[in-house]
Amino acid sequence: MPLLSIQQASDELGISRVGVERLLRLGRLPCVRIGRRVLVERKELDAFIAARRQRGKSAVESAEAVRRREEMG
Repeated sequence: MPLLSIQQASDELGISRVGVERLLRLGRLPCVRIGRRVLVERKELDAFIAARRQRGKSAVESAEAVRRREEMG
């Protein structure tokens, strides 16, 4: 069960650290807390990405749709 730091997860997703923290706070990305550290399981990050993958649309269209959904709450 590989665990990633918030920074590593943000690097993998290509978003800011604050963006990952927002996903964690909203419960959209599950995390593991060990003491004061907040970590993301690799399998959870992969599942998060897979759930947002849209077939038949360009990556730009998919990214824009995800961004709109996240902005709406």
